Amino acid sequence: MKTVDFLEKKAEKNGEVTVKSLIEHLLLAINRDEIESVVYVAKSKNGELDMGCNNMPQTEAIGLLECGKQLIFEDMYEG
Repeated sequence: MKTVDFLEKKAEKNGEVTVKSLIEHLLLAINRDEIESVVYVAKSKNGELDMGCNNMPQTEAIGLLECGKQLIFEDMYEG
C-alpha cells in the first residue's frame, strides 16, 4: 500500500513548492546524471541558516548563488 502525504498533495494542487518536492525533483535530476554542481541555503525551523555545496571553487559557488538570485528577481518581475 502506498502512503499518501496529504499536505504534499494539497500543496501540489495549489501550485506550491514544498521543501520535500523541491528536493525530490533535484534528486531525480541527480539520478539522471543531469546535475554537475549544487549550492544550497536552508533555513531551519528555529531560524538558523545553513549553506552547503559540492566540491567546487568558492568563486563558482558564489557565482551560482548570484545567478540564482538574478533568476528569482526575474521571476518576481514577470508575475
